[in-house]
Amino acid sequence: MLVDKIEKFLIKQDKEKPLVAHKVFTTMFTKACQRQSAYKFHAFVPKEKQARMFINFEIGYAVEKVILENAKKAGCEIEFNNAWLGVIKDGTNVVCKPDGLYKDKKGVLYNVEIKKMSEYGFKSFKENGLNNDWGYISQANFECEAWKQQDMNVVGTIFIVVNGNTGHLAEEFIKFDSKVVEKMLARVRTVMNSTKNELPERYYKPELKSGKEYLPVECSYCDYTQHCWPNFKLMFSKGGSPLYVKEN
Repeated sequence: MLVDKIEKFLIKQDKEKPLVAHKVFTTMFTKACQRQSAYKFHAFVPKEKQARMFINFEIGYAVEKVILENAKKAGCEIEFNNAWLGVIKDGTNVVCKPDGLYKDKKGVLYNVEIKKMSEYGFKSFKENGLNNDWGYISQANFECEAWKQQDMNVVGTIFIVVNGNTGHLAEEFIKFDSKVVEKMLARVRTVMNSTKNELPERYYKPELKSGKEYLPVECSYCDYTQHCWPNFKLMFSKGGSPLYVKEN
């Protein structure tokens, strides 16, 4: 009826996008696996995406808007942000798009970042915080650096997490750390200096269990698994999560 039409439209729309090399660096290029970033940079063909991914992205954007609008209604001096901001250092330019900018009653400025998480992810966040998740921490620090280059002297990021199942909220303050920015810029430079034939090293490795090799979750959800690990077979867990397995 409707679902099939929606899913086919979303997949068709994605397939029709031209495959181009990503020469504009965003915070996605600061991830731990620089091999993944290099695949994107050099326009390797990604896996076909599932329709649910596009729906999740749209839901995520909607959640951000709801949180920011309600923060404003609650009397918080908070501004939405729709602009791309740049971090330019030593000839390297990385762009990012912070969710918002908050000024407290003392006039202190904070970057605001909002994420929708699964029940499991939310529970882990409540118990452990970001727990050195470099993807989110690097994004938070890049956004702070970008605000600073706009003469907005933010002290750090208020990182808000929304439970996608229940609507519960939690937050963590991430103090700005310029060393994180430098480390992430070094990753970007590694990707910039790579070629299609000389890619950065893989960051993740297979794990051996009961005589079989399994790729870690980061590889299973990567868009370029087939390029890194062509000998691994795609299977699915009982819960429907992708698993890449190789018989030894």
